[in-house]
Amino acid sequence: YYMNHKTQNIKKNRGHASCFMLHERGAALLATTLAVIIILLAMGLSMTSSGLFESFMSQAQSDSREAFATAQSGIKDAYLRIARNKNFSSAGYFIPSDPSNCTLNSSLLCTKVIVEKGAASACSQAIGAGQDCIISAGTFRNTTRTIEVILNVDATNGKISEVSWKEI
Repeated sequence: YYMNHKTQNIKKNRGHASCFMLHERGAALLATTLAVIIILLAMGLSMTSSGLFESFMSQAQSDSREAFATAQSGIKDAYLRIARNKNFSSAGYFIPSDPSNCTLNSSLLCTKVIVEKGAASACSQAIGAGQDCIISAGTFRNTTRTIEVILNVDATNGKISEVSWKEI
């Protein structure tokens, strides 16, 4: 009787144990599934933020190149003005001519050009007699790039030669 009763209890408990084991497996599966979903979500967010960062960096580099090219065009414009008139100087002119377009956050390209003769107040280095200092600041969106060029201008033959060129 004792043996038979014990066997019956084990058979009864097996039903409870297998039900309990199924619940444990379900809980483990749920926890594993949630962990995998969280990991995949973190990877997705990481890739998205990385892509956005790369996009912003690419846009900033593009804007910087545009601003630099605009500053270079201002230098070329000043060269032409000096070639036409050896005495040309300007406290500042804009390309295009409307200075209200030449602000940060503007989607328009613009340049402010300063040409000084003989004495430099805006120029970062001293210039002598027969020298011109050209400062050109190109602006596009949130980026401004500035170039400074020192020229020798021969008053007798009109020859223009570049002494220095640098980005400031």
